[in-house]
Amino acid sequence: VLGEFMHVLVPALLKLSDSLIAHSTNESTLSDVAILTLQTLAVLLERDGSSVSSRSTVVSWGEHSSPIVTSCSSLPARAAQPLIRILGKTPTVSRPVGFAIIEIICVCAKQLGSSRWIPLYHVVARDAISSWQ
Repeated sequence: VLGEFMHVLVPALLKLSDSLIAHSTNESTLSDVAILTLQTLAVLLERDGSSVSSRSTVVSWGEHSSPIVTSCSSLPARAAQPLIRILGKTPTVSRPVGFAIIEIICVCAKQLGSSRWIPLYHVVARDAISSWQ
């Protein structure tokens, strides 16, 4: 039942997480809620697997633009971009929140597979993680 609405639920959880992270401090309740939201998102993406909608997504990183990502990889691809942006922004996110984001980025990489992850996201994800550390 939930699978039919994943294309609506995942972006909403990403926006909620972004708002919670932006307004939280290192040890605040908002930070704890953000971590729970991110963990929920990781579980949803992991369980969804290849049963996502058949929409296509264009992945664009400026000069590193890529062709359209189709069907089974659409949802993880749409989730990876904002997560990498959140992790790489200044001021840096707290350590527990950063680890939760990296966990979801790993789920997205697993769902996309190495043939799609490496050319589309590897460099920017590595740079965001390096700048966060």
